[in-house]
Amino acid sequence: MQYFLTVHGRKDINPYDSEEEMHAAFERVGRFNQKLQDNGHWVMGGGLVAPDQAVTVMPDGSQSEGPYYDAETFPSGFWIIEVEDENQAIDLTHEAAEACANGVEMRAIAD
Repeated sequence: MQYFLTVHGRKDINPYDSEEEMHAAFERVGRFNQKLQDNGHWVMGGGLVAPDQAVTVMPDGSQSEGPYYDAETFPSGFWIIEVEDENQAIDLTHEAAEACANGVEMRAIAD
């Protein structure tokens, strides 16, 4: 089973109190990523640029600068993981949230 884990940032809150805390979180995420890879759970993952750098493309071919939906929270990173079951996905999602010091949403990828 594959799951999509989405890290959510907020426009009004920086989850890190200092540069040092941010770099510590990056190191924790690096260790978490390595664990995913070592245990066969890694499919892919990465950080996303800020929403104001997005381009939205519509089915009619039009496009606009910025996010499709301007909200207070936004996806700031993600993982796609391969696991045995939902419980394992939940456990890894807890680890992901602790590593990056942000809320992480977990959703199954449809078959």
